[in-house]
Amino acid sequence: MHSLAHIVQGAPLPMAIGWVGAVFIALGGAGIFLGRGTALEVVSWIVFGLAFCAAATVIAITMLLPTTARITLRLASPASAATTSPISVVACGRDATSGAAATAPDGSNVLVVVVDGREVSTEHTGAFAVSMTTGVHRLRVELLDPTHRVFSPEVFVESTLTVTGAGPLPSAATSC
Repeated sequence: MHSLAHIVQGAPLPMAIGWVGAVFIALGGAGIFLGRGTALEVVSWIVFGLAFCAAATVIAITMLLPTTARITLRLASPASAATTSPISVVACGRDATSGAAATAPDGSNVLVVVVDGREVSTEHTGAFAVSMTTGVHRLRVELLDPTHRVFSPEVFVESTLTVTGAGPLPSAATSC
């Protein structure tokens, strides 16, 4: 059994949940005014209070999530072509503001390797090997913060590879 090792950024909950919360806040408020002195007022205060606390929690959690990454990514290796497995991967970084070369990951983040939508490893260096079966695969390398949260906007590179079989680990690009 495989599970994702990172937490999606931006909205930890679907946007519809935010709208549902807003509707319950409005309904609770309306019930408070319309049901003065009745059981409806009590129920409405409970609905309003719970919805308000839930909305405040979502806002607080979102504020704690990471923002923009300091680097961008590109793949120096592999090229989108036919290759053998294991595949040598070299991820290169660029400073997001200046465009100057930067280490990826830069020590304050990690790289997550995803093959065909399935997370296969977490890397702390920009050069590593990935084993794949024969066939066409989608390789995605994502930059995450040290607690495995996705940046907003997401920082990733993707490549489509055709694996023709097993072979020796090819030499990878050494410079970014």
